[in-house]
Amino acid sequence: MGLSTTLSRTALASLAGRLRFALGGPVRASGVVAGLPGNDDFMYWPVAPGVVVEALADAAFELGRYRHRLTVVRAKPFTTRS
Repeated sequence: MGLSTTLSRTALASLAGRLRFALGGPVRASGVVAGLPGNDDFMYWPVAPGVVVEALADAAFELGRYRHRLTVVRAKPFTTRS
């Protein structure tokens, strides 16, 4: 599981209709954000693999964790190599 920043309208539009829920229903995740405890637990729906996204990340690393969440830019076409 990974967390990103809030999705932009562009990212939401590019993901609309591409994501499929994984089997099993909603899952509870701990309130740990960026490796630090203190937030409430939350529920999320896992999605099936198969969507590739372009994301922005920085390399700020502190206390054994990355300091910032990924920023999802847009969905990209998924192709397999034969």
